[in-house]
Amino acid sequence: MDNYNYRDFMSQGSSSGARTFHTSQEDADEDDFGPFASPPASYLSASRRHMEHLDLNSEGGAFPNIGSYQAFLQGAATGLELQLPPRAPARRVGAGSGAGRGRGSKTAAGGGRGGRKGSRGGRSGSRGGARLGGGRGASSSGGQGFDNPLDVDAGDEEDDDGTETPSHGTETPSQEEDDSEDDYWDEEDDDREEYDRRVQEFMLRCRKKRRKIIITAAAMLGMYHFDTYMNKGDYRVPTESGFEWVMKTLGNRTSCFNMFRMSQELFLRLHSLLVDSYGLKSTRKMSSIEALGLFLWICGAPQSVRQAEDRFTRSLETICRKFDEVLESVNKLAVDIIKPKDPEFRSVHSRLQSPRFTPFFDNCIGAIDGTHIPVVVPTSLVVQHTGRHGYTSQNVMAICDFDMRFTFVVAGWPGSVHDMRVFKDAIEKFGDKYPHPPEGKFYLVDSGYPNRSGYLAPYKGTKYHLPEFRQGPMPRGKKELFNYTHSSLRNVIERSFGVLKMKWRILLDLPSYPMQKQSEIIIACMALHNFIRESFIGDADFDLVDHDENYVPFTEGTSSDGNVSSIRHGDEDQNMNEFRDWIADGLFSRS
Repeated sequence: MDNYNYRDFMSQGSSSGARTFHTSQEDADEDDFGPFASPPASYLSASRRHMEHLDLNSEGGAFPNIGSYQAFLQGAATGLELQLPPRAPARRVGAGSGAGRGRGSKTAAGGGRGGRKGSRGGRSGSRGGARLGGGRGASSSGGQGFDNPLDVDAGDEEDDDGTETPSHGTETPSQEEDDSEDDYWDEEDDDREEYDRRVQEFMLRCRKKRRKIIITAAAMLGMYHFDTYMNKGDYRVPTESGFEWVMKTLGNRTSCFNMFRMSQELFLRLHSLLVDSYGLKSTRKMSSIEALGLFLWICGAPQSVRQAEDRFTRSLETICRKFDEVLESVNKLAVDIIKPKDPEFRSVHSRLQSPRFTPFFDNCIGAIDGTHIPVVVPTSLVVQHTGRHGYTSQNVMAICDFDMRFTFVVAGWPGSVHDMRVFKDAIEKFGDKYPHPPEGKFYLVDSGYPNRSGYLAPYKGTKYHLPEFRQGPMPRGKKELFNYTHSSLRNVIERSFGVLKMKWRILLDLPSYPMQKQSEIIIACMALHNFIRESFIGDADFDLVDHDENYVPFTEGTSSDGNVSSIRHGDEDQNMNEFRDWIADGLFSRS
């Protein structure tokens, strides 16, 4: 009678102490199986499959040790010793290269529970008790594994001290079952090896395909880079370089004004200012003088980029890059030059000291209006940029003083937007930069704006614009007289817009640059406008409007015309209406 200790496998699933059971090989019934569990039918021998559906409650007679089994379940704590039948061959539990008690293969002692591929516990190389000699299977990982805990290893006649009992010369039924089980696992391993082989082949094809795609994309990218940046034609040898043409043009007074829209002295002064203070630099291929001449020539003449490419004998990329560099420098200049000279507006302009206007307009500090600049926009934005003039444009709001200097500008709004919306956005969004009128001061606005504190508007529904008075009778009544005087002063903003567009003709038809760049060009032209005006150097375009106060080049109406009906009476300030009536009465009584 042998002793079997279950401490090892019980410790895996339960914390109860190990129990010792005694069984006799002579009393074992060949048709019985272990008391803990019945193996699946696929793992049972043919002689035992009839017990798969055995009902222990109704067929107690068919199970020889049923009484002892029930007694074991009910009296587990009494240390009852039972006579257990020999175990049925059970499926080995194990995976990978785990070690365990095995039977050894047909040709060699056990080699661990890993088997041939290390993926099956209990393979042919890990069976304990083979026909040629039982033994404890060696472990590839240094540990000891176990069979299914429900398996009573009765066939493993091995003492606790590690001695082995030789196997009999004849094969027992359990050995035949082991052979059939080995065949089953061999077939399953063959199927898995075939599956693994196909998976590896599939992954290999995927890698090859991905590698081919990467190589093709890299080749195409390399060809594009070579054709675009490397495979360039030879440098053109111009008969006259761009720098030579600029210097020659600067030497001719008329050509300099026509090409660069300013005199040679102003050109050189502007160049020095941009180089010293606003980051304009020369490069190895183009000097800063040539770059500035290129920019002024495109904006003033105006000229297209391809015309500049031919004139300066440069590549399109160089022309665009240099244009952008000068544009950036001039926009930096705009920050410092488009603002009031005196933020407090302490002085009264000489024009307002005329007997025609004083003392009623002594506190006037400038005029506000908007103008439409034609722009090119994407198709999806054509409708919102099309204003009453019938073309796509930007509604640019500006403020100017009576020296025809722009003191504030907002560009970028679609042409269909009303002036008041641009005006309100300018105050809310750029409140810290906006030149708010001090207490008691006011701007002149047209009929598109309400008459409220700080902003004096004309009488609505009454003749207002100067051409209407020139082509008809002189003003009658105090309201027409006020509107005529108001319009004579406020036309400074219209004349400023006229000089701006007459000098920088790129504003008459902006090229198809990005929308942000178009706005930057508008602001840059206004900065150049102020630079020329502040230089106090004679300029033909400014001289025209200075000598004739009624001369307004490019008269196309203001952006507010036709939008008077949108101004509600409730938007106006009563105090400002009374102030307007006081001015109208004073002008009429003096006439």
